[in-house]
Amino acid sequence: MQVPGSPFQNSGFSLTNPMHNHSSSSTALHGAIRNGNTNHLKRRCLDPMEGSESKRRSPQKNTMSRGKQFLFIKGGVEVFHSENFLPKGETLFLPLQEDVMINLMNIEQISISNGVFFIANASGTYQSTQQGDAIHLWRYDAELRQLFISRSILFLEPSLFGEVKQTLESLL
Repeated sequence: MQVPGSPFQNSGFSLTNPMHNHSSSSTALHGAIRNGNTNHLKRRCLDPMEGSESKRRSPQKNTMSRGKQFLFIKGGVEVFHSENFLPKGETLFLPLQEDVMINLMNIEQISISNGVFFIANASGTYQSTQQGDAIHLWRYDAELRQLFISRSILFLEPSLFGEVKQTLESLL
């Protein structure tokens, strides 16, 4: 039984893409599939989330496209830093006397360690050994083709460390 207006009764039926073939038989086939309306063609949706309200309202997280992100660290008597990290725990941490804002877009990796660290005074003379938590900021050296620690921030007060760690987690 043949249905009037059926695109399959035409002997010119083809499985080629009707968008690229402009013959009358494929246009008729495409029109019949779209209920006879060939002027308003829809494109095929390959992404199931495409066009959904949730995708339009909340962009996907992508830390590299957010622009500049700064980590604010307030200087004080319980916060130390070093720009010369040495292996085997030989790093000498100086007091962080002023507030700093670190651009995280220039940082490749962040690591956290806790343990015993060497503390110095403002002139760089060893003062004591203290227990604390350190955040290490890693950068990539293109010449050596490896990562290195560009700066370390040491916190002797666990609550200060917790605040900075929470801030870092919120930036992800």
